[in-house]
Amino acid sequence: PVVMYDHERPRAGWFEILLLAERLSSLPSLLPQDPDQRALALGLCHELCGEAGLGWARRLQLVHAGLCGQGGFAEPIAQYLGKRYGYRVEDGSTWAKRVAQLLSMFATRLKAQRAAGSDYYLGDELTAVDVYCAAFMAMFVPLAPEHCDMDFATRAAFEMLEEQTRRALDPILLQHRDLMYARHLELPLSL
Repeated sequence: PVVMYDHERPRAGWFEILLLAERLSSLPSLLPQDPDQRALALGLCHELCGEAGLGWARRLQLVHAGLCGQGGFAEPIAQYLGKRYGYRVEDGSTWAKRVAQLLSMFATRLKAQRAAGSDYYLGDELTAVDVYCAAFMAMFVPLAPEHCDMDFATRAAFEMLEEQTRRALDPILLQHRDLMYARHLELPLSL
């Protein structure tokens, strides 16, 4: 997506869009004010949204599956996305491992936060990390059709979970997603 605001330059990346949103409306702020917590939030956001982050890795995992006839994206979509995200056949099997590592890292963080009495990734308030992670969980277990209308083929691709990913997809990640939608995010949505 590209965000256009007044006569300013277009913003196309997640980081630029997040900073513009913060500047335009700081209530509720999606980034902590404390510099250490802000740096941690931006690092976690990068591990969700950035190159080789969870969204990126999951796309390439689904591209690889589609091109190998193992589910994932239909071949024409897999070819298109593969070019866009730099898919290389020799790296294909590494994406499941990267996805599993990131899912495990985010689940571990949520479990530590829960043990400390918080439902959020950082502190006791919603941050961009919570929003992005809730959104990216649709790439693993989409919301029910009445909450998220999507093309049948897209839903089937997202529901493809090979064993390593299935093991890493801790229920706490989906519980967090559902809580964020119940408390902070709007439903229904459409993909």
